[in-house]
Amino acid sequence: MNRLPSKNRHWRGGKAMTLPPIDPAELQRRAEAVRSRVRLSSIIGIEVKLEQRGAEHLGLCPFHHDTKVGSFTVNDEKAFYHCFACGAHGDVFTYLEVRKGISFMSALRQLESEQGIDFRDAKQQAQFDAEAKRRAREAAEKIEKTRRQAIGIWQSGPELSRDNPAALYLNGRGIDFAVFGKYPGALRYRHDCWNRELRRGIPAMLAQMILPGVGHVATHRTYLEYHRGVWRKAPLDEPKMILGRFTGAHIPLLKGNRSRATLADIPPEVEPFAGEGIENCLSVGMADPGLRIVAAATLENLGALVLGNQTRALTLIHDNDDEVRAFRVRQALARGDEAEAAKHERAAAQIDRTKERVIAKHQEAGRRVRGIWPGPGFKDFNDELRGVRMEDV
Repeated sequence: MNRLPSKNRHWRGGKAMTLPPIDPAELQRRAEAVRSRVRLSSIIGIEVKLEQRGAEHLGLCPFHHDTKVGSFTVNDEKAFYHCFACGAHGDVFTYLEVRKGISFMSALRQLESEQGIDFRDAKQQAQFDAEAKRRAREAAEKIEKTRRQAIGIWQSGPELSRDNPAALYLNGRGIDFAVFGKYPGALRYRHDCWNRELRRGIPAMLAQMILPGVGHVATHRTYLEYHRGVWRKAPLDEPKMILGRFTGAHIPLLKGNRSRATLADIPPEVEPFAGEGIENCLSVGMADPGLRIVAAATLENLGALVLGNQTRALTLIHDNDDEVRAFRVRQALARGDEAEAAKHERAAAQIDRTKERVIAKHQEAGRRVRGIWPGPGFKDFNDELRGVRMEDV
């Protein structure tokens, strides 16, 4: 009796034919060759109108009901797309798989054919290897140049002080630094930080992003404006930006009262708390300044945080995403906008999946993962600190 074929068997004419085993390293080489030759913006641009801004292309996200350009970005140099609204992220293969229903292998063969890539040709393979080495060298040089630029921007700004605009901004968000006894050393301020959206320098709070074992790798910027006597977050499409490769890095905010060691070297009994935003993390610190707290800047980066092997427990600082989703859906339906309601449902589902990946990554590293959430009716801990409920916004 015929058995079902295995992964490397293929039915032809009622008989099973064994295919040669797939070499993962060879697949990786082929995929990298495609990524290096295909302009991702040209693939996505077929169905999404993109506009170029610096090294990136911006457009309406095709993965949720997007109405405002700014959240969805395509970077040809890095060969990936990312949506800051719904969290969609991937490369050309991910895009074709999700949007077109094409498998990885089908997409690989299709793109190889379109680009004339054939690794059976020894000369072409040698040319690709040489080109890959050149690209890797240039990419490393660019990463280092950007890192130095990020460090320079941060070092050029003064530390926080009582009358510093960045400190005043955080004061306005309910953060009382007297509770901590000092200002976080990772935070600084610059009055003329370049903003690509406005194409000029404007005030910004600067935050140092540290990668254990490497040091300062990126600088987070929160753009500010002085409005009616107070400092607030600037009304931009992207009021927060990061310069430098920050995967795995963190913004050190509070060391707490149990250890003065770096995050990578804290003793096993110290359980760090980690969240996305600076304001939200400091708000948790207001409730207990003895905690070790870091900010990861993005939800995806929470899962990539580099911690010491001795760290066996981690507490994640969450927003009330389920309540926010339900609230926004109710608002949209009250206006009769079912498409907007569906957009929020999809975005929330994407956030839920990302959170699951974040938790899974730390659990796979052998850590116990806990979570804390703000009280009912509040979007995040900073809103709870200030007493700003969702229905009041």
